[in-house]
Amino acid sequence: MLCTAVALLLGMGVLPAVQDEDRIQKLIQTFSEGNKDERGLAVDDLVKIGRPAIEALKKAAVSSDLEVKGLAAQAIEKIEWLGLEKLKKYAKENLDEGSTVELSKIRSLGRWLPDTRIYEVTGVNAANGPAAMMGLPPPHSMFAIRKYEDGFHRLLVKGVYSTNSINTLLQMSKIMIGEEDAAMDFAIAYMELSSAGANQNTAAMMMQGASRLEKVPDGWALVSSMYGSNVHFKTSKDGMLTEIQQKGNVYNAYTAGGEAAMEERAKLEIEKLRLEVDALKRQLEKK
Repeated sequence: MLCTAVALLLGMGVLPAVQDEDRIQKLIQTFSEGNKDERGLAVDDLVKIGRPAIEALKKAAVSSDLEVKGLAAQAIEKIEWLGLEKLKKYAKENLDEGSTVELSKIRSLGRWLPDTRIYEVTGVNAANGPAAMMGLPPPHSMFAIRKYEDGFHRLLVKGVYSTNSINTLLQMSKIMIGEEDAAMDFAIAYMELSSAGANQNTAAMMMQGASRLEKVPDGWALVSSMYGSNVHFKTSKDGMLTEIQQKGNVYNAYTAGGEAAMEERAKLEIEKLRLEVDALKRQLEKK
């Protein structure tokens, strides 16, 4: 039974075969013995081997030899974040903004997405039209890359923002927000990420003033009269995030009777306006 399990793991590429172990060690040995080109090729070959080389590389990454240590860390980085190279290729081929990929300034998401990195491709061309007149930055692109995924999530591309992509990424990340403090911190991080996809004026409007986080039967509701902040974070019974629903701009949708009450009040406002218009017409007819 054990032999069957080991054979299965070998077939999945989780455990290196004996010949692979020897090859991995020889490649790592090249870090200290090879010339510059040979060392670079050794890194590339280890990246191709992939996850089976991680354990040996982690041992090399604590070597007293700074060259070995640095190259091992470089190889680990490339293996663990496969999507980065694909992202750079995508940016170079599909965006007119250049292919420089930088770590985003959205620091608060690190707690919630430890195995995900968010990168920005900063535009090299200045904003044009009304955006330039307002002093706004050029459209940029934002991507999320998860460990061991040969790909990436496109959250924002050239100023086009995808709420669905962000929500899908977050729902995949096993986020626990059962307690109020955790839910509050997560709501702030979510708003920071959402505001990053807006222009400066909209982002300022989204982040200013007071929103309110409330516990609802199936999760948490972030409610406010400001754009983009009526969000329902659905959770399982143990507090794990299962779904994010972006609500319309309805103030206090989860209080004072909920959405049904808000719809009723909207109807009353329309009827009130109709009566006011009728009264104005009658006044004009008398004149």
